[in-house]
Amino acid sequence: MNIEVHHQDGGHWNVRLRHMDSLPVLTDGWRVVVNHLNLSKQTWLLFKSIGDKKLEVYPFLNDVYGETYITMNNYTKLGLTVILDQFINIFYKNHELNGNYQVYAGGKYWDVMAAKLHVTYAFTSGWSKLCQSLKIMNGDTMTFEKIDNVVFHLRVFRNGIEVELGFKEESEDSDSCEVISRQTFQESVYFDFVQSENAMDTSGDTLMHEVKNYYENARKVGQKKQPRRDSKKTVKAELDPENFEFSRKGENRLRLPIEVARRSGLIKALHSLKIQTLDRRMIDNEVDIEKNGLKPRYAMVKWGNFMSANGLKKGDILHFNFVTSKQVLELRNVDRV
Repeated sequence: MNIEVHHQDGGHWNVRLRHMDSLPVLTDGWRVVVNHLNLSKQTWLLFKSIGDKKLEVYPFLNDVYGETYITMNNYTKLGLTVILDQFINIFYKNHELNGNYQVYAGGKYWDVMAAKLHVTYAFTSGWSKLCQSLKIMNGDTMTFEKIDNVVFHLRVFRNGIEVELGFKEESEDSDSCEVISRQTFQESVYFDFVQSENAMDTSGDTLMHEVKNYYENARKVGQKKQPRRDSKKTVKAELDPENFEFSRKGENRLRLPIEVARRSGLIKALHSLKIQTLDRRMIDNEVDIEKNGLKPRYAMVKWGNFMSANGLKKGDILHFNFVTSKQVLELRNVDRV
């Protein structure tokens, strides 16, 4: 069977999908993709279904794609996850990544602390609680997308397939997440093949794996069989349908959380949003869409003008609440620098 592989630069290629050892593998035509995108060994790839027999490929060159980096969750027992140096060198070169941050995962914003450990940076305090609550395992593959300077969107992949994150049901024996070793993880999810540069599992809409050289025994983050489901039930995070609170650091732009975009209808059509200022004045502010490889972002137009007109400074922490029934974004409080 032939499928189309697309890339954001406009390139698209016909690639043969074959079954080898009962597993789907990309073969004929894949070398052309590798050469065109200049993919090297150990490059992480994310594939997303964009239609019938069509996949979009996102290559993480040097483990970074756009404003997203990919890493393995290898330090759960230590209560931290390392932030890639190459990501910091790109986006945090002019100021230290240190202090309080937020990670959006499982329908909730989680407070975590970032700190420098010797020569590298890591999310520390708050990370263990996030892993335990969402059952993120040691050895899982993770992507962190920079929403703004203090907020990251976390996605988790296990056996090459994206995990739907949700809260564990409270019970006496469910107060910790399952932990597996890196060796166990690799032995469980990798296999060898020799007839193409890469392989792909198409059993999910989104998956992760690594590119390998031609004629080399390649290893693939795939899924030989469906992972065992935990017998414990999980429930999704329950959000207040009326109020959605979030915080942002004062900058010349304000990116809205995807939950605000959903509740306000921005994901269906762009329109202005009503903002209630600290002195309870109502202002209409236009919203624009920003191009992003993995998903659209919604940002306030000329936000710097709003900051200046309301006596706000860069670095101030702005606390918002979106009221669904009123369709109003309230600026409730400001922590001044």
